[in-house]
Amino acid sequence: MSTIETPQPHTDAEPVANKRFDSVVVGLDGSSESDQALAWAIGFAGPDAVTPVAAYSIPVLSGSLSPGVPVDPYLYSEAVSSRLDEQLSALPQLRERAEVLQGHAGLTLARRAADSDLLVVGTRGRGAFKSALLGSTSGHCAKHAGVPVAVVPPDVEHLGRPRSIVVGVDGSANSDNALAWACRAVADGGTVHAVAALSHWNLTTAEYAPPEQVVEHQLGAIISGAIARVKAAGLPWVEAVNIVPTVIQLDARIGLPKAIRDTSSELLVVGARGSGGLPYLLLGSVASAIVHHPATATVVVPNPD
Repeated sequence: MSTIETPQPHTDAEPVANKRFDSVVVGLDGSSESDQALAWAIGFAGPDAVTPVAAYSIPVLSGSLSPGVPVDPYLYSEAVSSRLDEQLSALPQLRERAEVLQGHAGLTLARRAADSDLLVVGTRGRGAFKSALLGSTSGHCAKHAGVPVAVVPPDVEHLGRPRSIVVGVDGSANSDNALAWACRAVADGGTVHAVAALSHWNLTTAEYAPPEQVVEHQLGAIISGAIARVKAAGLPWVEAVNIVPTVIQLDARIGLPKAIRDTSSELLVVGARGSGGLPYLLLGSVASAIVHHPATATVVVPNPD
């Protein structure tokens, strides 16, 4: 396990106050993947905004001659705290704010982050804390948390406010919310690529498919409508963002990662659920698939209340 160092300060101009993210919870489990998640969170929001949280479950030992016997909770808590000390040894200011919580990792992190701006987790776990964070934690948080969830893969390189973001758009209220969030998250002067990704074969049976130009026009209209609604909401940071509409006639699970590569973007943003202007455009299964195999750091934005 490597220790984590604070990323270099940003050279960007200071963003307007309402673009700040003042409360970011990061799930730690002693693994290098959670190291990377923490480094990404610090670069994105700054160290003063970050609260590291180690959530763990107490295992139950069972045998053929006796019922399940719980492990001493004190011993387990002490072991987790010790490993957290080691993981945060280079960041004493964060260790002071770090929390060790008992409970199912996904449920506990989602609950702890309920009043935060963002929850950040790695793609895989099973680090020094063993059962503290499992690979399913990121998917659970993305599906059930009431705040946006960032899933950070281990090979992500960009640390800081992203200058280029891809966001999936499908005409639903959830994707409008994701587009607005992306405009808030992008660095000042950055670009948000509003992408509608759909294969025209999804729209009909094999006996009949509308011309590709018809599908292209319909997807373009969905993007234009989403941009208009987000701008009409009067969010102060939206007008300063360059929003680029993009249509990709591929399944969203393929098209959105392709857009990341084509635009060299540093962040992908999707809604937790979709099914808006066109059926099959962005469904919950798309977010789930992308979170399990993220092309870059990926934020899943929950449905608006």
